[in-house]
Amino acid sequence: MEPFSIIVTLASGILIGWWGHTLTSRRDREAREHADKREKESRRTDLLSTLQHWHHTFVVVTDPAESKRLYYFGGGMKELAAAAVKFRADVADKEVFDRLNHQMSNMNPETLDTNGSDKRRDTICGAIRAFTEFVRNA
Repeated sequence: MEPFSIIVTLASGILIGWWGHTLTSRRDREAREHADKREKESRRTDLLSTLQHWHHTFVVVTDPAESKRLYYFGGGMKELAAAAVKFRADVADKEVFDRLNHQMSNMNPETLDTNGSDKRRDTICGAIRAFTEFVRNA
């Protein structure tokens, strides 16, 4: 084989190898990005589902004492806070996320009764709705 043929063959092999590596790398990166996006949407869906469940739960409760019991002892806010923690890493504006999550899931009794004990349900549902809207747009 002539030296020129050897050089052309080697150069062609290097170019084909580089091209194949580039395509494989791009395909792998796109697959990872797609999987990350799917996982983020799954976490968002889980959080929105939990928010919707507890919003509906509080909407139907008309007794202020029962809404307070559900909020503090019924597991609602612990479940919401746990679901929120899973989604937090996916949010760009963590400061707003933390503020809305705190307003929703960490109300003390005075905050809960700011508008009167007969408005506990409205206070809780309002906080859940504000957080839900933020999560949908995050």
